[in-house]
Amino acid sequence: MNIKDVTGHIRQARNVTFIIGAGASISAGIPNARDLVWRIRRDNSHCLGHLDEAGRNDYGKAMAALSPGDREALIQPLLDESRLNWGHVALACVLLQPQVRRVLTFNFDFLLERALVLLGEHLPVYDFGVSPTREIQRLADKAIVHLHGQSYGLRLLNSEGETADHARELGPLLSDSLRNHLTVVIGYSGSVDAAFPSMVEAYNSMFPLLWLGHDREPADHLEPLLGKDYATYVGGCDFDRVMIEIARGLDCWPPVIFTNPPMHVRQLLGEMPDFPVCNKAGPDVLSETRRRLGEAADSWEAGRSIEEQAADAFLAGDAAPDLDLSLTSEKLREFVAWSLVNEGVSLRTEAEALDGVVRSEKLAEACEKYEAALKIKTDMHAALNNWGNALAAQAVALKGAERLKKLAEAREKYAEAIAIKPDHDDALYNWGIALLDEAMAMDGAARSEKLDEACAKFAAALEIKPDDHAALHSWGYARVEQTRTVGRTERSEKLAEACAKYAEATAIKPDKHEALTNWGVALALEAVELNGSARADKFTEAREKFEVALKIKPNDYDALANWGASLVSEAEALDGGARAAKLAEAEERICEAEAISGKPSYNLARVYALLGEVVAALDKLEACAIAETLPNTAALKADLEALRGEPRFKAFLNRDGGAG
Repeated sequence: MNIKDVTGHIRQARNVTFIIGAGASISAGIPNARDLVWRIRRDNSHCLGHLDEAGRNDYGKAMAALSPGDREALIQPLLDESRLNWGHVALACVLLQPQVRRVLTFNFDFLLERALVLLGEHLPVYDFGVSPTREIQRLADKAIVHLHGQSYGLRLLNSEGETADHARELGPLLSDSLRNHLTVVIGYSGSVDAAFPSMVEAYNSMFPLLWLGHDREPADHLEPLLGKDYATYVGGCDFDRVMIEIARGLDCWPPVIFTNPPMHVRQLLGEMPDFPVCNKAGPDVLSETRRRLGEAADSWEAGRSIEEQAADAFLAGDAAPDLDLSLTSEKLREFVAWSLVNEGVSLRTEAEALDGVVRSEKLAEACEKYEAALKIKTDMHAALNNWGNALAAQAVALKGAERLKKLAEAREKYAEAIAIKPDHDDALYNWGIALLDEAMAMDGAARSEKLDEACAKFAAALEIKPDDHAALHSWGYARVEQTRTVGRTERSEKLAEACAKYAEATAIKPDKHEALTNWGVALALEAVELNGSARADKFTEAREKFEVALKIKPNDYDALANWGASLVSEAEALDGGARAAKLAEAEERICEAEAISGKPSYNLARVYALLGEVVAALDKLEACAIAETLPNTAALKADLEALRGEPRFKAFLNRDGGAG
């Protein structure tokens, strides 16, 4: 499903409810739960002493550690300083459509109310933080409901206990919406408050539920809801862009205030009666004002320059006009170029939901749009960066020389973007990722040099944006990859650097489970080089990282698989019952990972080999060869020393040769 399909559902529905969360307000300057936790850890760490590391990263627990006054001191300035964003203006336009009945918001801000005021509209607003009601039938037909309270309200519910207690009060409203309306969820993760279980319980599949998430794939905690009939997840959704696309699809965008302000003001004044004099109606003092506004509106429409028309077309999402650009102004050329970039971004977004030839063709179309934009505006760094992204996306489906060629083309585009805008941190980061992908296809010194280049790009991106957790994570990952081709001393240095980068990344984004998992991998690799208690302590550190990662994302394949591999490595230095116990634990983790991926795991062959279960180990190797999940021959020989004398293993190596 894509956003066009979502719009089709909304257009055909009789009743629609939107549910929004913190993700809707990020571009307005209001932090989400993750960032609020980071602020609490930075400014209020003295309140968190009784919490363990997982608790310090938990929004509800961290908020509960603050007194109500401290919470208000944290949140209210952020609400006061917020600015209206495009997504809320688009949502206001959508809310005014006849079939859209409610917006249920977990946010305290007044952004939607402010957007409605901009449009000259007002709707009933209910504060369920103060006065939740079970008499849902008494609510206005079209309304905004603040589920956890509103700015300057008497209650702002955000601690774990408060939201848990309040969830029961929200049950009737959630049930009525989820059972009787098409429900669209956007900007809400469902992971930081107690309302989500109530939503799961309430939804009965009578009408579709469309969950528009920021992540490409749904988080595991959504499975109980998404496992129900007619509940669908649509990933990669940015609140502002998606709401604008929905509003466009419903033909309610852009609003008149943007395209003809005098007409908008005249419409607002049309509701004003004659001026009151005593108890009788007085003169129509606004008649001249209305007349002049009408003239201004007509003049505004008739006098729009071609540049203004292009701006309106861009705002509306219309295709770039076909003009003789050699005869037009720089401003018009800019709007046309941006329209082409917009088309390219839309094509790439469509491609991400496709496979095979159709995906490749869609990405090629996107590249053509970026190329056309650059012919109009040669210094358009955004077009170059997006062109690089489209080329890198094409490389994903390729192999060998073709893949490397496409990645090299992507690098060229990023380099051109940086030449125009040296502080383009996104282009630097994307350039680093392209170099990292190239390195994966190389060996030896060439691989290490390419990884150094990637790290240099991540470092440059961080000079511009020091809180870029993705760049820190990728930097750490690149250093771990380098350890596979260097000596012991250099390996130790690279692993220490990787761990430092993962620590920085998770300090910025405590719930970045990928960084925690890879941190665990790096610690396990460090442990392998150690002996005795130092080795055991380092493996314990690795275990702790895997455990925290799995608390954030239960049943995560990478965390389970790497934890299992770490346990196998730990078992190799043990004997007797200690080894058997560690291998049993490793088998459990690896089997959990296998159940998620549906593919055989090479590390399970390692477990069986260490247990002396030769037939089981060889059978697993055969299955891995068919599934193409084996490492290279050198790794096979090093890891499976216990099988070296087995004729079947020798035959296997001669026949399959591992993965290369």
